[in-house]
Amino acid sequence: MASSADIVFLVDATASMKPVIQGLKKNLKSFFTQITTASGQDVAKVRDWRAKVVAFRDASSDSVWFEDMPFTDDVATLENALDNIKDTGGGDMPESLLDAIYTIARMPEVGAQDAPESDKWRYMYATARFVIAITDNTFKDPMTATAPVDCQGADLDTVVTEVENANIRLVLIHPKTTEDDKGNSVDISIDYEALGNARNAMDMPTVDASGNEIPLNEFAQSEKFTDLLALLGRTVTKATPPPAAPIP
Repeated sequence: MASSADIVFLVDATASMKPVIQGLKKNLKSFFTQITTASGQDVAKVRDWRAKVVAFRDASSDSVWFEDMPFTDDVATLENALDNIKDTGGGDMPESLLDAIYTIARMPEVGAQDAPESDKWRYMYATARFVIAITDNTFKDPMTATAPVDCQGADLDTVVTEVENANIRLVLIHPKTTEDDKGNSVDISIDYEALGNARNAMDMPTVDASGNEIPLNEFAQSEKFTDLLALLGRTVTKATPPPAAPIP
C-alpha cells in the first residue's frame, strides 16, 4: 500500500465548470481524511501526501490556458487554489486536456536522495503518482499547445506513452455526452475509453447505478461525487510505486 503519494487535481476551468470546482472543494477534506485515516483491517494508510491544483482551458483560443499551482500538504491551501480559479474561456467544444496531461507527465522529478520541491514530482520509485482529471468536454487531438511544454502535433497515443513512462495513475471524471457548438448532443465516451487504455487508468463517466448519465454539474453537487472521491481515496491507499529502478 502507498505510504507516499503525489496527487494532481487537473480541473477544466472553462466557463461551465464553476459548480464542479465548488463540488470538488467541498469534498477535499473528506478525500484526504479517507487516505490518511486507518479503519478496520486497513492500517497502512498514506502517511506522506502532497497535492496540487492544475487548471486548463483551450490552448488554441485562451490567452492563459494552463495554470499550475505548487504541491502542498495543506488542505486549506488547495481549497484556496480552487477558489482562485477563474472559470472562463473555452467556447468551442474540445478543450486542451491532452495538452495538460502531457505537460504534467513531462514535469521534472527530484532524485532519489533529493528533498521534495513544490514544482516537481517526487522520485518515481518511492512515491505513487495520481492525476485526477475532471472535465465536461472532450479534448483536442492532435494537441496544439506550444508552452509551457511544446505539445503541438502530438496525439493521444503520445499522451498514453508519457503517462505510462511517468508511472501516473490517470483518473478521468467526465460526462458521457456533451453539446457541440450548435446544441447537438455528442457522445464523448469513446474518446475517454481510448485515453483510459493507459496502464492503471480509471475511466469514470458520471452515471447512476443503472448506467444512466448524470450531468457533471449535477453530479458534482451530489452524494455520488462524494462517494466517487471516497472510492478514489481507497484506490490511492492501495497504490504502490513501481519496482525499484534496475541497477546498471
